[in-house]
Amino acid sequence: MTGRAVSANRDTTLLQQLAEQVRRMALCRPLLIAVDGLNTYLSVFRDAFRTGLPRSKGQTGRMTLVEWPNITIVQVIKSKQAGVLNIKRVIIQGQQAMIEQIIQATQGKGMINTAYIERLNAPSANAWLACSAAHAIWLVIK
Repeated sequence: MTGRAVSANRDTTLLQQLAEQVRRMALCRPLLIAVDGLNTYLSVFRDAFRTGLPRSKGQTGRMTLVEWPNITIVQVIKSKQAGVLNIKRVIIQGQQAMIEQIIQATQGKGMINTAYIERLNAPSANAWLACSAAHAIWLVIK
């Protein structure tokens, strides 16, 4: 399945559109979401994959939001120090064991990275930038 969201900016609205597409496709299966260092991804995807529990009779205030159990979110943060590329992977939601199972089932081996989506974004983002200065974010679920 493929989805796409396009905007002049990589902003909250664009990321919410993308997260909604992922949510509609996720159903009840395990899913690994790997995002880059932009912190907006974290709030948008965590919001998309939480469900409110009804309040008990007599309770007031906001519903308790519960994370979907089969969703894992990992942030890949790249930085350069003294010419050396550092890559930090942070589990935002989910467990290491589930992440490893998803990687094993989909890739056989490897680690969490954002290279696949970066390769998809590069040509399409450049094409969009050339004609309309837009950002394109692609979603591919195999």
